[in-house]
Amino acid sequence: MPSPFPGMNPYLEQPDAWHDFHERFLPTLCDLIEVQIGEQYIVKLDDTAYIHEVPENRPRLFGRPDAFVARTSDWRNSGEIAVEIEEASGGVAVADEPSFAPLSVELPMADEERRSRLQALKLVALIRDHWSIDDLQTSPFALGAAALDGGVGWVLLDERQPRGLGPALAWAIRAGANQLHVLADVGTGTIARRAVAFRMPIEVWHVADRVLLPAIAEPLLAPSLVAPAEHEVFRELMTQGGATPVIEEGILIGEVRGLEVCRVVTDEFSGAARLEVGIGRHDREAFQMLHGDVPTVEALTRVVAAVEPHRQPDAAPHPLNRLGRERALRARLIDDPALISATHVEAIPSPIARTNINDPHPAVARAIIDGLPTTVVISTGIDLDVIPFATDARLATGDPTRVAVPIRDAVPVQTEIAALLDDPIPIVPIG
Repeated sequence: MPSPFPGMNPYLEQPDAWHDFHERFLPTLCDLIEVQIGEQYIVKLDDTAYIHEVPENRPRLFGRPDAFVARTSDWRNSGEIAVEIEEASGGVAVADEPSFAPLSVELPMADEERRSRLQALKLVALIRDHWSIDDLQTSPFALGAAALDGGVGWVLLDERQPRGLGPALAWAIRAGANQLHVLADVGTGTIARRAVAFRMPIEVWHVADRVLLPAIAEPLLAPSLVAPAEHEVFRELMTQGGATPVIEEGILIGEVRGLEVCRVVTDEFSGAARLEVGIGRHDREAFQMLHGDVPTVEALTRVVAAVEPHRQPDAAPHPLNRLGRERALRARLIDDPALISATHVEAIPSPIARTNINDPHPAVARAIIDGLPTTVVISTGIDLDVIPFATDARLATGDPTRVAVPIRDAVPVQTEIAALLDDPIPIVPIG
């Protein structure tokens, strides 16, 4: 039956749904705003804003708007902060150039600054308790806290950073450490497994309050390369609708140049399989509510037609090409294997499950290079953890492995991290 609330989902505000929706929706909101504003503006997510009211010279906390739009002129980056709020409603703040000269003011400590200091204090306490080292100075580290004593380095990863081994190694390289201790609250089994691949001595510790426990390397579970028989019956329907069938985590999904537009879902109560159309779980639910009476092939064809132009390599910036950029690059390599000196490229499942379609996550492919099967890990952006991730991909397939990144995203520190491996993984820039 058609939704009684066209264009909206009144159930999203339920306690067990709102936070998940909020966290997934905000990056999309920023993308939608970004393509509509001028080049002199930037959109920042969940940034703390302060309001300065003339003639008072003491700022007051304005809040943490979901999306924050500010000019990118020099005053914004001068090291002095003076923001005049000209409009703020509906959770979106807009900052303009100040009508007065910038001045240095003492601001209340922002959440992130407070968190950074607390992490540093925690790391110092842990090192003092377990290694009996006093008067230790911490170093700046964006994903938590770091400290160095001689050639020994310690990195405490923020619990919000499950992919932290690569950044920790980058810090160790710059700090001149030749031995590294990585401390974390979560994901230590994965970090320990990846650490084994490096020749630099790396010890991983699980933090439980003030206690440090040696982390145990978790075995890597091989990703499923086949989908259930009840999923496979939808493969032809996906193809008819214009989507490319791909198996991920043992589930059959349909993509348009790397962007998921449909997936087979097994009902948790009846056990029956059905094909749902949409980009992400919430979009699939909304699509079902609004277009439940549209035949599946017709609905999928409409979605594919709307998405495909925005997934082309030369498409103008759009929210639909900001999602799954790694998979879009994989689709490009499938079309043109010669970009990595291959004769054939095909998509294969990732060794690590993707949490959602919004967060960056390397894509994986199998290529034939010089007549040999080769695993290719594809990343975009400055991804410092792509080399540790690639060690899992190599472990899963057992094949020689390469990392492919856009040439603009190939930074020297990635090569330096790769050189620390017992068996270095080459990085292939793609123009």
